Amino acid sequence: MLKFISSLRNLKKIRISFVTPKRCDLIVFEERQIGDLRYILNKRKYFVLNYKEDPKINIYLSFKILLKIFKYFKGNLYSAYLASIIELISPKLVITFFDNSIKFYDLNILFKNKIQFLAIQNGGRTDILHYKHEYKVGLSKKDLSKRIFLQNYLCFGSNDVKNFKKFKVNVQNFFKVGSLRLSNFLKDCRVKKKIKYDICLISDLPRSNYLSPKAYNIEDIEKGYKDLIINCIKFCKKFKKKFVFARKDYGTLYVNDKKFLKEKLNKSEYNFLKKNSVTREKDKYSSYKAIYNSNVVIGVNSTMLFEKISLGGKIMACNYTKCKIFDLPVNKYAFSKISSYLQFEKKLLDIIKISEAKFINKINSKNRQLIESHKTNTIKKINEIIDKKIK
Repeated sequence: MLKFISSLRNLKKIRISFVTPKRCDLIVFEERQIGDLRYILNKRKYFVLNYKEDPKINIYLSFKILLKIFKYFKGNLYSAYLASIIELISPKLVITFFDNSIKFYDLNILFKNKIQFLAIQNGGRTDILHYKHEYKVGLSKKDLSKRIFLQNYLCFGSNDVKNFKKFKVNVQNFFKVGSLRLSNFLKDCRVKKKIKYDICLISDLPRSNYLSPKAYNIEDIEKGYKDLIINCIKFCKKFKKKFVFARKDYGTLYVNDKKFLKEKLNKSEYNFLKKNSVTREKDKYSSYKAIYNSNVVIGVNSTMLFEKISLGGKIMACNYTKCKIFDLPVNKYAFSKISSYLQFEKKLLDIIKISEAKFINKINSKNRQLIESHKTNTIKKINEIIDKKIK
């Protein structure tokens, strides 16, 4: 109880309502993703089930809720509270865009024979590999991949289905729908493709606060990212290529990126990136516009590499970190683990000169299964699936 109250105190904004929520056919788990779900939730009645990591949260308290909390309490008060709200609302479907939430998995298991749960993939999923690695090296007492349970998973493509089955992750139903965020961008902006940049470098820099030094060689990982950045800068300066650096979002991630870049690069390199950067601080679609209007998109294992392939475009994935978890599952033509600048230059020049159609053929049909084509109409497909679940 004390731990639960303490966690609530850390939230920026708490609203307590002394009522029982009304019945609703659709629950949305986690409020931060509501904007991404706007074309899915449009014209639907739904209840938002706030998660305690949200910056603001609504807490409902009533006699009925307290009775249900006693029913579901098995050591975790907050889980019992969430389960109580779900039972009292009695939805036909609970959906989330927070598809790697352990709490969502736990609730899914609890109600698996009573209520349908559905998760929409929001990023490339290396979580399973991280869980297994951290368990193997003793950082985690349990293999958290064993806790994954999803009744319905709306994933990027066949590669996700293959990987989840390979590691025997418990997913009952797969639906290959592509990227919702990319589909939102295409619907909102309706821009015509126009190549403005030769090279777009995605800032998928290491998040050291998420990687424990006990499980990972942080120095090697940071060096790998640094080497890739320097190779890109050297190449673009040498061949006078138009370059854009798609920076992280504003806020904490942006601050962490800025600190990393200032520490690892010299003044000339840092200023080059700064001069050619775009961020989502002023335009939330700046990164998507950058990859959409670039000849080649480069990164380590960013979701935007998947999305560029979905657009039928060209990518170059480079993992110089010595950590296999960051390998992008494409063949050698579009992938490199050797940080040599000469090899980088040779491979990139080849990718730049060929057409997008030839590039897609070179990475072969197996690699195209990374993500469904944007022509799939992800928004329409997701809405059709949800309609069937709540009819």
